[in-house]
Amino acid sequence: MKKYKLLIKSTILSAICSQAWAETPVFEVHGSFGGARADAASISADGKTIGIRRMSAGGAYDKSFIVTPDGITDIGSLSGSDATALLEVSANGLAAIGSSAIYSTQSHAFWWSRETGIRDIGTLGGSVSSPKGISASGTVVAGDSYLAGDTITNSFRWTLQDGITNLGHLGGDSSFTNAISADGSTIIGYSSNANFNTHAFRWTQAAGMVSLQTLGGNNSSARGVSADGSVVVGASDTANNQQHAFRWTANTGMIDIDTHGNQESIANLVSGDGMVVVGSATFNGGFNQAFRWTQQSGMISLNSLGGGLSHALSMTTDGSAVVGYSYTDTMALRAFRWTASDGMIDLGTIGGNSAIAWDVSSDGSVIAGTAETASGELHATLWKFPKPDTGTPPTNPGTNPETPTNPGTNPGSNPGSDPGSNPGTPSVENPPVKEPEVAPKIIDVDHTVATVFTLASNSFSAMEAQRLTLNKLQGFCDVERAGQTCYSLFTDISGFGDQKDLLSGFTLGHGFTDNFSAGVTIAHSFWRDQPDGFDAGNDNFGGGLYAQWKDKTAIGDWYMRASLAANRYDTDITRPVLAYTEAGTGESRLQGWSTALELGRTDSLSFRNARIGYYGGLRYSHLSMDGYTESNALFPFTYGDMKYELTTAYAGANYSMPLTERIRWSINLEIEQDLAHNDPEFSAKAEYIGALALDPDFSHARGSAWTSLSYAVNETVDLSLTPYVTRTASRDNAFGAMVRISGKF
Repeated sequence: MKKYKLLIKSTILSAICSQAWAETPVFEVHGSFGGARADAASISADGKTIGIRRMSAGGAYDKSFIVTPDGITDIGSLSGSDATALLEVSANGLAAIGSSAIYSTQSHAFWWSRETGIRDIGTLGGSVSSPKGISASGTVVAGDSYLAGDTITNSFRWTLQDGITNLGHLGGDSSFTNAISADGSTIIGYSSNANFNTHAFRWTQAAGMVSLQTLGGNNSSARGVSADGSVVVGASDTANNQQHAFRWTANTGMIDIDTHGNQESIANLVSGDGMVVVGSATFNGGFNQAFRWTQQSGMISLNSLGGGLSHALSMTTDGSAVVGYSYTDTMALRAFRWTASDGMIDLGTIGGNSAIAWDVSSDGSVIAGTAETASGELHATLWKFPKPDTGTPPTNPGTNPETPTNPGTNPGSNPGSDPGSNPGTPSVENPPVKEPEVAPKIIDVDHTVATVFTLASNSFSAMEAQRLTLNKLQGFCDVERAGQTCYSLFTDISGFGDQKDLLSGFTLGHGFTDNFSAGVTIAHSFWRDQPDGFDAGNDNFGGGLYAQWKDKTAIGDWYMRASLAANRYDTDITRPVLAYTEAGTGESRLQGWSTALELGRTDSLSFRNARIGYYGGLRYSHLSMDGYTESNALFPFTYGDMKYELTTAYAGANYSMPLTERIRWSINLEIEQDLAHNDPEFSAKAEYIGALALDPDFSHARGSAWTSLSYAVNETVDLSLTPYVTRTASRDNAFGAMVRISGKF
């Protein structure tokens, strides 16, 4: 990709030291990457690495991030003061450049790579340096720096091996860089000469800094360079004091490509092979509009979105797609993409009025930019297209210009504010905006990340609900002698957070000796209200086994009971939706098993035939949730498997007493403490968005309480109602009630 760089001006925070380190992938989940605004400022050639710069509420860029399929990395700062403004990501996605604060009055260019973290490029003796471009491999950086005294600026070249090198000048005292070739061999810009004019220059290791001359006037500036450095484009004064776009090669020299007589034109971008040139020129009665030039078509206007003004900021490597910003007929600032087949199309916003397209992937399918939400926030935004059709461009050269444009003027960088000159009244010559044949998918990166983390929270909640169900499946019933069979039919309704569950089942046990009994429990959830995005389904089956040894004591009895339970639940999951996100869907299975060993005793009291019991035990729980890849999404996430393991010690006490001959009341209190735990780890990965991870804030000490009223229907059948409250690992209070019919025969 070729990209036109904008100078980022911001207040840099003060700092006291300089350091460099490689950060652990991290993401701050609030607002626009934790700030007042976030720009998706740059994108790698394959579209899979995104450079994000964040703005604080004070209006200065303070943090920058690299988003890859493997993670979101805060690249840090040179001073540790979090004052970093990313400019560009290398084409291969392995490196990035930008500016970072050193002291309150100093700002240095930085180079970041995945292996080394952030590095200070330094200066040529002054207090400020600024990067302007990075090679495709990410190993060569070009930029400008003050010399000692901070009055003169010179161009520099930097590599990790050679450090910063002054490229000199053309006989004057200053030079300024605008771009570097993809192969890193050629640096271009402009420099003052002995006559106090400025000339476009081309620098190579072999030839040094060479003037490209002018189109007959006094000044020229080189602004774009082909991948191998053989073609340079820019703007030059002509002999009649106009400013025209030029294309330069060693064979042809500087050629005026504005053959239609436009008073002002500037070439900012050139394709990798040097065959396509993109820039700005005055068309349609004085409006400054993006143009595209080839040898076959000449210079053609890309028109606008109805407001007369447009500006190109980046294009694909082959020049088939161009992106930037334009005004609509209502003076709204909008991001655009232009192709020969679709013309200029409005990429849309994420609910607000403004958007800018900063960069585009090499094949034109992914566009990175900034867009306004309905509430006025500016979010990092991605648009995704199929690969553009190169087609055949139109040949309308537009009308003669009237309003000049300064080649050094900042074309604008702020959605919601005027990015350039006032576009004035829309021209009647401006054609209507063409609707795209294939509409782009607009993604709000901030909102997308927020929905994924909401899904993570819901997944943790679903796994905790399954753990609580496993505990219920470790039920039992009591027999009094060998050969006796017991049963228990139960219905349990409970809920916490967004979870609600109606679980029904039965337990059947048999006494094999006077002391030993065993049984089985089978249960099914007939109704569930799951967290947002989880399909309720009807296949939550589970079962349990128990074996118990029970013996008499002088005033009661004691027991030792072992139990085992397992359950399973298949669910269709839909990612929660916020504005300009996708409802990706997938299928997962939640399953688990649990085993417990419990020892307890119950004693009869002399007071009103009351009984008191106490017990303790160990429980092991193992749950899992299968990962999946979303469908129904252009930016699908792949979720990793999750496991949840607990080894828990628990203890409790209960008290019961008769209220009447048939009604008995009881109460139970229990506490539990996890001795060992492996909490679930949520992971999600998507191209263009990055890899996200979240750990739950689970509690590992919990408690529960229940009370029960039982009614003796006859000597062998009881009916009971048991309301309860349980503190969950997810720090919610789960409330529920169980109705049970139990008996013996």
